[in-house]
Amino acid sequence: MRLSLTSLVLAVALMFPLVGRSDELASQWTIDPNHDSINFKVRHIFVPIPGRFDHFTGTIRFDPQNLAGSLFDISVDTASVNTFVDQRNQHLRTADFFDTAKYPAMTFKSSRIEHISGQSYEAHGQLTIKDVTKDIALPFTYLGQKENPMAKGQQVAGFVSDFSIKLLDYHVGDGHWQQMGVLGDNADISLYFEVTRQP
Repeated sequence: MRLSLTSLVLAVALMFPLVGRSDELASQWTIDPNHDSINFKVRHIFVPIPGRFDHFTGTIRFDPQNLAGSLFDISVDTASVNTFVDQRNQHLRTADFFDTAKYPAMTFKSSRIEHISGQSYEAHGQLTIKDVTKDIALPFTYLGQKENPMAKGQQVAGFVSDFSIKLLDYHVGDGHWQQMGVLGDNADISLYFEVTRQP
């Protein structure tokens, strides 16, 4: 009996269904709150004022050899905003800015990870702040992984990211302070993540 070329290809595909596929999730990394931070700067009249969010959680799965199974899912406690001035922090928690009682979290959920070049990647996904969700491409640098020199057998990996968002695009403020010339239009955000996992 002679097999057609199409039948032969189908037979081979059925024999090796997993070749070339990446259905498995990448290994999960543990966020280390002592060495991870979510930081921002917003211009106040002339100078950038720094701040951060002290509390956040999430899931990080990343393997440069399995980008299809990699993902970032981060949730930030908006009430943990910290600009190192109590009065300003309280104002930022009000409806004038983050309205933390109504919107207690802001989130980023990736839909795909893209390798750009070298150590540069982009996490494509949705950023939600208050009542606004937008598709963004979050750039990041993968710094690599190695055994943790302070914990034998544990693996540690590093990521950094720098990007900007327009505050009013996410309803953080109503434009009043920008019109007065007090606040800048953008928040410059820096993410530093040093994550760990057991082999």
